[in-house]
Formats: sequence, C-alpha cells, structure tokens
Amino acid sequence: MSGALFVYGSLREGAKHEMHEVLREHGTPAGRARVHGRLYVVDGYPGLVLDPNAGLVVGELWTSVADEAWPVLDFYEGCSAEDPQPHEFVRRETSLDADGTPVRAWVYEFARDVSTLELVLSGDWLAR
Repeated sequence: MSGALFVYGSLREGAKHEMHEVLREHGTPAGRARVHGRLYVVDGYPGLVLDPNAGLVVGELWTSVADEAWPVLDFYEGCSAEDPQPHEFVRRETSLDADGTPVRAWVYEFARDVSTLELVLSGDWLAR
C-alpha cells in the first residue's frame, strides 16, 4: 500500500526522532501541509484529533511511502495487528492542504479521550 502520509509530531524532520529515518529511506518529502483538527499533548508526545470545523494543525507531507514502511510506522504508532486493542492511534485517510493543493493522505489520529489533555493552541508541535 504505497501512499502519502501527513506527519505532525515526532516523525517530522525537525523533531530529530530516529523514526524519521524510516520516512527518509522509504518516502519522498513533499513539503509543509496542514489539516483541520486539534493537537493535544499526550504524555510528552502529540495526538491529533481530526475535526473539519477546527483550526489547522501543521505538519509535513510525505509521498510515495513504500509498502515496507507501513508495518514499521504502524508498530511505532501502536496500531499494528500485534498491538492490543483498543489502539491509542488509528491510521486513517483524510483530506489536507499541501501549499494550497488539496491532497488525500494517511494520518495517525489519536483515538482516546482528550478531555484532560492540554491543547496545543498553535497547532504546531515543534513551535509549542
């Protein structure tokens, strides 16, 4: 399943996380992108909740993500077939804006209760 992926936290280049290497090896950077949603602080890492009526969350778009990268990324995000249910994150396809161009891409969405979590008002994990 090759495709595009929107990343908004530890997988972004500026986060300097070792898992970013998976994208560098198996995908093509396509620049800055934004999606409607809310960004929360979850135990020191970000969680995105998609919401078409919310503000914008900033991230990066990666295209041509190779098939072999998806199981690694799913495992990192805790939503692989081996991970116990219910998953903390789910991978879903959504619409986003890539420099004025509408794009469909996969995103890891936070799937738990956010009522006690801190909201990242800027929508940009790296600028918080």
